Amino acid sequence: MSEQPDTLATALAGQAAALSVSHATAMLSAPVSGLYVAHDVAAVNRVAAGLESVSVEGRFAVLRHVAIVPVRGVLTANSFALERWLGWTTYQGLIETLAELSADEDVDAIVLDIDSPGGMVLGLQGAVRAIAAANKVKPVHALIDPLCASAAYHLASQAGDVSAAAGAEIGSIGTVQMTLSYGEESSSGIRVHQFVSSHAAGKRPDPMTEAGQREIRRNLDVAEAQFHADIASGRGMTLEDVRAASSGTGDPADGGALFSAADAAARNLIDQMESRADFYDRVFADYAPPPARRTGAIARAAEIAAATAY
Repeated sequence: MSEQPDTLATALAGQAAALSVSHATAMLSAPVSGLYVAHDVAAVNRVAAGLESVSVEGRFAVLRHVAIVPVRGVLTANSFALERWLGWTTYQGLIETLAELSADEDVDAIVLDIDSPGGMVLGLQGAVRAIAAANKVKPVHALIDPLCASAAYHLASQAGDVSAAAGAEIGSIGTVQMTLSYGEESSSGIRVHQFVSSHAAGKRPDPMTEAGQREIRRNLDVAEAQFHADIASGRGMTLEDVRAASSGTGDPADGGALFSAADAAARNLIDQMESRADFYDRVFADYAPPPARRTGAIARAAEIAAATAY
């Protein structure tokens, strides 16, 4: 009998992920037991059971015909409890949001305002395709400030225009899997054993064996190949260019590095470096009608901050 996971890291262990583990450590160390304290547990359970949908309210804001969609936290397929209580983005939430904004005649452009270490591979492809599809209907811009790693960059690469603020970090292109070693002593002293049927070794590949490691890496390589192909398509690059650009040494085997905004621009991973204020000035100038009366820089910054806050 397994113990309940005590942190988000153990809750997500065993899933293929595309994230910068070093940047996600603090988020993943959050205790599961304290996640719902002082919150409406019954509502969370209704969401988990599929009996209640999460409102799109809070997933985006529209300012002067420009929709601003925050992309935050460790990305998951449909962990609506994490979306609701922590403000973390879900792929399903992105899919729903982009479909709504693509059909909204009052929205002329979409901004993905990104600060994320990446997330799970499960469900990612649907959100990637949703961004690419939305960009064919109306312009999709991405602003990276300050982090866009792994799965988050997979999403950003599908925007028609990608900017990063000075001090931002971009990249970590690749996949990783945190595994559990079955049969180890648990904190309670109970030894946990799990068995699979005779023709289903792939259900629980053992990371302690070479065969298990090969199976885990096979799954990761499939996800990585899709990652590279999507970036190549979104950024107009060849697969060889993508693999070289993701490596700090130039050797494709050394991919997965993180880069500064200036280095990412030189590698064609982004289009330009741009401050947050300059980015929004440019986007609003391109798509938004001039305001009835000119507002000051402080008022404009407050407006944008409110739009990107969950």
